[in-house]
Amino acid sequence: MRGTHRNSGVSLAVKTLLRQSASSRRQTRASLLNWTRCDAHHVLRVGPAQGTLANGNWIYVYPRGLKDLLLYIRKRFENPAIYITENGISSVEKTDDKTKDEELADDMRKHYLSVHIAEIREAIREGANVKGYFAWSLLDNFEWEHGFTERFGLNYVDYNTLERIPKHSAKWFSKFCDPNPYQH
Repeated sequence: MRGTHRNSGVSLAVKTLLRQSASSRRQTRASLLNWTRCDAHHVLRVGPAQGTLANGNWIYVYPRGLKDLLLYIRKRFENPAIYITENGISSVEKTDDKTKDEELADDMRKHYLSVHIAEIREAIREGANVKGYFAWSLLDNFEWEHGFTERFGLNYVDYNTLERIPKHSAKWFSKFCDPNPYQH
């Protein structure tokens, strides 16, 4: 990868230490098409996921892991431009258990984003070439493995009417991104 690209996209949900599996050397291009499960074929877990389990399911809160990854890319791959293409957290409880008002009051998402963005700032101060950041996700959506049971959006979507309502995290993120917060 070194010297072969200009940009890198990073998506981080869990920091887990991995190593290459012996079988990964024998994989064909066709076997890589099952990309949602390719991790099971190409790497071996060396240790447990790090951080605090966030939603009782699969995402761990470990902002330092994002900083570590950015600095690793900086050192290992000649500091390419990095775009964080996906960084976010789903609702803590399954959506069937929460009211719309409870979904809108997503303070855990504000906290998650703020602590991860703080680590990105630190990585930039230490030389990481981060050019962009995308919170996951703009809207509640259909998740590959979880369907409509988890909500990642900064904006609530009523799946029956498709009405969209900004959550607390959307309002916070909008203020955070505003280059002139005192001009309004």
